[in-house]
Amino acid sequence: MPRLFPRLLALSAVLAFAPMERPARGAEPARLVVPSYDRNDRPQEAYFHELLDLALQKTVARDGPYHIKTDPRRMSIARSIDEVQRQGAVNIVWLAHHAERDRALSPVRVDLLGELNNYRVLMIRRGDQARFDNIGSADDLRRMTAGMGQQWAVTKIMRQRGFPIVAALTNASLFRMLEMKRFDYCPRGLYEAWHEVALPENSALAIEDKLLLYLDAPFYFYVNKHNTALAGRLERGLQAAQADGSLGLLQSRYFKRALDELRSNKRKLIVLSGQAGSVAPDAVPGAPPYK
Repeated sequence: MPRLFPRLLALSAVLAFAPMERPARGAEPARLVVPSYDRNDRPQEAYFHELLDLALQKTVARDGPYHIKTDPRRMSIARSIDEVQRQGAVNIVWLAHHAERDRALSPVRVDLLGELNNYRVLMIRRGDQARFDNIGSADDLRRMTAGMGQQWAVTKIMRQRGFPIVAALTNASLFRMLEMKRFDYCPRGLYEAWHEVALPENSALAIEDKLLLYLDAPFYFYVNKHNTALAGRLERGLQAAQADGSLGLLQSRYFKRALDELRSNKRKLIVLSGQAGSVAPDAVPGAPPYK
């Protein structure tokens, strides 16, 4: 099998920062309000909270103090986007990139997951591995039905590429539907799959052990289009965290299992591109390079 060379842990070249003005003494802290999340349903969400704090820490000398608050209400993806767009209760979200989201909000174009959302494994029912052993292409996979979130950006991408999909609103609903044989598999980002399958309520599910999908789905912070100061601050902070290695260390601490799986190079890679299905990886912008 060709060897994968993902760009996951490639650190940015050291940035040449211009001299920075110090914030005025006693400046009012920047106030950020983030969506609530359920640690039991999505334990990996804690990573994004810690990464946000890290990016802001890197910019205190230039941009001043900050305060992060969590809105206590549970929100759908659509609701959180609306809150940020109309400058409501929440002023920052983290989402997989999609053109529709770019029209509503302003993305901070530093991939928060270093491509870990681009690479996807399949969550399946325990005992179903044999059904997937002979799948070798996107067309083979189209003979099965995927379960995906109604509001996921990757759901829209895979529908456009001809994959049969059953949609649900929540992850918990998806996993129960998979267990009840409403569909065959659920594609999950490398950063989230092993967290989820380890939950006690998902004991009937497993991670398929031979396939790895690739599609372009970077994960960004999104802010209101008028909040250029916050967007600039986050971009500088994330770039600084890339340059000094602290972003890579944070990813390793949260997602070691996913990174080890990618480095193992043991899976069949299926690159999803266009309506026609899988194509040669070097023909897909951003696809993992082969050697």
